[in-house]
Amino acid sequence: MSDLEDSYFRDRIPEKPNLTKRLQTHKKQKFRKEWMDHQDFKVWLAPVIGEPLKAKCKLCVIDLTAELTVLKKHQTSQKHKLSVVQPKI
Repeated sequence: MSDLEDSYFRDRIPEKPNLTKRLQTHKKQKFRKEWMDHQDFKVWLAPVIGEPLKAKCKLCVIDLTAELTVLKKHQTSQKHKLSVVQPKI
C-alpha cells in the first residue's frame, strides 16, 4: 500500500475513545449523627469509633460503608430483616 492509501484508510477508521481520561471518582461520605435520629435507622445504626467512613449495624453486628444508599440497602437485606425479628444483642 502506498502512503496515500494508508492515509485514506486511517482517516476512515473511527478513533477509539480516549480511555486515559480520568473517570469520575466516587466521593466518600462520613458518618452523620443525624442518621441515628432517622426513624428507619435509630434502632440499629451506630458510628464506628475511629473510622468516620464506617457505620455499624448493632443488630447484625457488622460494619458498613457510611453512605445513605448503603444503609438503605442493608435495611432491606434478608439478614437484617431476620436480625430485627431475632436480635443477636
